[in-house]
Amino acid sequence: MKENIEANNIGNRKFVIELRFEPKVTMLDHKGTLVEKIQMTNVFPLNHWEIGQSEVIIRDEKKREDAHNIIMVAINRISFISYKIDTVVSFYAKFIKINTSVNFYR
Repeated sequence: MKENIEANNIGNRKFVIELRFEPKVTMLDHKGTLVEKIQMTNVFPLNHWEIGQSEVIIRDEKKREDAHNIIMVAINRISFISYKIDTVVSFYAKFIKINTSVNFYR
């Protein structure tokens, strides 16, 4: 992957990768396992996680407004949002680690 954004232009931007797929209701049975698998990737220090009815949200800060990294896994998508990245390549590499870790239920 080529760096298409210069490092000095990354600044305070919001970077988002979202992968959508056919709904998998088996995700509802594996929400705790999803949190554990994502924790094992060590893509960022996990300070807070929430398990909702149809999603798992993990972030690096307890307060949403303070979070720089957010992972959301739902029955039909996985999203990685970051407000603080080193490079586009490293951001994408983290997403690949996250996606690979949760791939067991799809």
